[in-house]
Amino acid sequence: MRNPRLVPLDEMRGKDAEEITLGPDGTPTDTDAATRSGYATLARLIVGWHVYDASVMPELNAAGEDVSVPVLLPQAPVTAATVAKLPSVILTRLMEEMAAGINPPRTPASQEGTGTPS
Repeated sequence: MRNPRLVPLDEMRGKDAEEITLGPDGTPTDTDAATRSGYATLARLIVGWHVYDASVMPELNAAGEDVSVPVLLPQAPVTAATVAKLPSVILTRLMEEMAAGINPPRTPASQEGTGTPS
């Protein structure tokens, strides 16, 4: 994944970010559109992966054992559709990294001279 802290902010917002409207509480009025926009942004940040498709249902034998063959997601191109197939634990971690790039945590050093208490 490209370092979100080093990516221009306009590239992090994405081309369709203007189409997402926020309600009075600051949350998107169309969560599906916001999700698709987030997946598209992640697709631009991911440069490669070796990950299994979480949308494939496992095959079970008569004893209830998983006998399916794991399916890898294609290496390239990474698209919003392939990002949507990531396991939720990976997707959550990628979104955390993206959020940290947009809103980096404040450190005591970054607060010096701002008058903000640490």
